Amino acid sequence: MEDSSLYYIESEARVMDLDLVEVFHDEIVATGACTDFFGRGKGFYLEHLDWQQKLEKSSKQFTIAGVDIKVVCATNFSITASVMSSYGVKIEDSDLIGLKKFTYSVLNKKTPVAMLADCRNIISFIEPNLEGLGDYRIDEDYRDNLVDLADKLETLSKLPLAVIKQHANDKKQFEASEKKSRKFYDTEFDPFMEIYRIVDVSFYLAYTAARKVRHHHLKRKKPAGPVPTTGTLETMVVMKTTLLPVAGATLVIERVEKTYITDADGETYTGGLLPGLHHGKIVKKDCNDIVFDFTIVAGKTCAMQFVMEPTNLDHEDPPVS
Repeated sequence: MEDSSLYYIESEARVMDLDLVEVFHDEIVATGACTDFFGRGKGFYLEHLDWQQKLEKSSKQFTIAGVDIKVVCATNFSITASVMSSYGVKIEDSDLIGLKKFTYSVLNKKTPVAMLADCRNIISFIEPNLEGLGDYRIDEDYRDNLVDLADKLETLSKLPLAVIKQHANDKKQFEASEKKSRKFYDTEFDPFMEIYRIVDVSFYLAYTAARKVRHHHLKRKKPAGPVPTTGTLETMVVMKTTLLPVAGATLVIERVEKTYITDADGETYTGGLLPGLHHGKIVKKDCNDIVFDFTIVAGKTCAMQFVMEPTNLDHEDPPVS
């Protein structure tokens, strides 16, 4: 799955999470259009989660398994070929001597199908020379193990083709659904939410923040590691008079020695914060300071939005969070 699609699904999840905030939930339930938009958005989101799980189980895992089998086959069959070549020198058998060409690097560079043919070829020389090779520790059990290994290689060499075909089909269906969902947001949901710039700016800012997911939100699946011990604060600051992003504002977090500056999008992203209650302040020249508290949970991102006022405006509303 492309990174852009992962960003998009993360954005959908964040929009749906707005319904978990009590004041936003009340508005969603009370406004018919809002109920409809969030309901349709949830339908797309759940569909995309299903596709994501399917696409994560792509041909890659079979390819990885295939590579592992290739490594084992290249190792075992190259050693076997070398030993049989040694025996060939003893009995002056040119066919056995020629097996020395099947080195590890030669076998491992080949496709699974080509490697399988070479493995079968090496096995074919064991039976007629089994009696003599017994002294070289290549007996019937050894041969049977090689046959079993070759069979596994043959099975796994066929799996990726079918899986890749299914994966390609799944990806096409997901992309069609994603395209339809993006159109829904761009032409219906986003334009509708503009009304909240007037009637409920806190809802509007929370929505716009959820819709924009930057690279730091991308969490690809990784092997299980240590339980997270820190969390993250994400802020977005806009100017009250225009609702445009405030760049160059300074975020100060109590007990943290460094400061953070809002970027061109009016955002900061601060990781490595210890769990618990924290105190923060956002300052900018010619603007009123924003003082706030926030709670960090290990492994989670605390997202907050703020409206900054020029110092020449009367303070009417508290910062939005």
